[in-house]
Amino acid sequence: MKGQQTLSWYGFKASSIGSMIQLRILEGEKMTRYWVAFDLGLQGDYDSLYGWLDQQRAVECGDSVATFKSKKTRDQIAAELKLLLDENKKPRIYLVSKSGGKFLMGKRKRSPWTGYAEVAVGGGEDV
Repeated sequence: MKGQQTLSWYGFKASSIGSMIQLRILEGEKMTRYWVAFDLGLQGDYDSLYGWLDQQRAVECGDSVATFKSKKTRDQIAAELKLLLDENKKPRIYLVSKSGGKFLMGKRKRSPWTGYAEVAVGGGEDV
C-alpha cells in the first residue's frame, strides 16, 4: 500500500499509514521480563557480565541489579551465564521472573541485617 511503513522493534510491530500508527505485539515473539542480581566478588569477571548484560539491552536497577526482556527461557539464560562466568570464583547470580526467583549460580548467604531488629524486652515492671 502506498505510504505505508512498517517497523519491527523489541517484539512489537508498528505500522503507519499517513498520520495513523498501529502498534501490535508480534505473534510468537513473547518476551519475559527478568531481573538479575549479581555478586561476583573482588576477583569477578565484571567485564564479561557487563558485556552480556549490554547484549540483553539490560537497564540498571540499583547496585548489582539489572532488568531486561528476553525470549530466552530461564534455563537458556542460566546456561549462557555458566559458560560466561568461572564458577571457581564463586559468583552469585539470582534471576527473578514472573514465575519467581532462583539462584542460577552460588547460594544464599546470611543476611547482613540479621540481628538488627529490636526485640521487645520487658520494662522491668512485674504485673
